[in-house]
Amino acid sequence: MPLSARLPRFLLAALLLALPTAPVAAAQWTDDVPARLAGTWTDQVPARLAGTWTDQVPARLAGTWTDQVPARLAGTWAEEGADCDDPDSRLLIFSDGGYRWRLSVTKWGLARGQYRYPNSQARRIEFRLRRFFQTSDAADYILILDGADLKKVNPSGRTTKVYRRCR
Repeated sequence: MPLSARLPRFLLAALLLALPTAPVAAAQWTDDVPARLAGTWTDQVPARLAGTWTDQVPARLAGTWTDQVPARLAGTWAEEGADCDDPDSRLLIFSDGGYRWRLSVTKWGLARGQYRYPNSQARRIEFRLRRFFQTSDAADYILILDGADLKKVNPSGRTTKVYRRCR
């Protein structure tokens, strides 16, 4: 039976930590290219790829993520067909740093996040939920403004809801 099976784990860990270790030599780094690799890498773009890539940012990504809500979006929006003054109507209230939603008089929620839009008059606005670890630059919701109408699109859930501006 091996020693690790007979000893409790904490005692085995203590024994392993107490073992002397040999010093490890520092790694030797060099910028020299070995002869066998010389001439195999290049910074030149092959002719077949020339002109296929661009450094220009697509228009939909022109803005950067910000807490500032665009003026056109700020305020209260009621779900299509609902009355803004009805206490049980579903609402979205957009402000800096995120938005609140109301499902009924006693059911409220808050989504903290950031907006991305190319300019203050943008028709399409992206919203990203604030997470402890941002793993992606993708938007969680796409908000499309069309006059007094707002479409809230959830790309991952493939759902769309329509809202109307309140006053």
